[in-house]
Amino acid sequence: LDEYSEIIKKKKIIGNSLFIGELCSLDVISTDVIINECIIALINEKDTINTKNMEMNMEIINNILIRSGKKIDESEETKEKLNELLKIINDTIKELKLSSRIRFMLMDLNDLRKKGWNSKK
Repeated sequence: LDEYSEIIKKKKIIGNSLFIGELCSLDVISTDVIINECIIALINEKDTINTKNMEMNMEIINNILIRSGKKIDESEETKEKLNELLKIINDTIKELKLSSRIRFMLMDLNDLRKKGWNSKK
């Protein structure tokens, strides 16, 4: 029952993160809020939570950026901030020795960004 509850909780969190990213892409939430209130807050938890939860934070960040990255890259200011954050995220993944799954997730995110946030080839 406990493992089942964790799976349900994770699905809800992932769904919420995709929803938040979508709200940003539709201009319901500003890119500043996404960067400052979501992404930076999740990164800053690295000193206070365990590796499993930090991996969840990285997955949340990934999902938010998949949906809102194109909108964030529209402004030079937020694009530069995202560059800085992706470097911090990459450093955090290395520092905390997060799983290969998380490392590859970030690599896929960088590839998606290079393609102009268009997942189709």
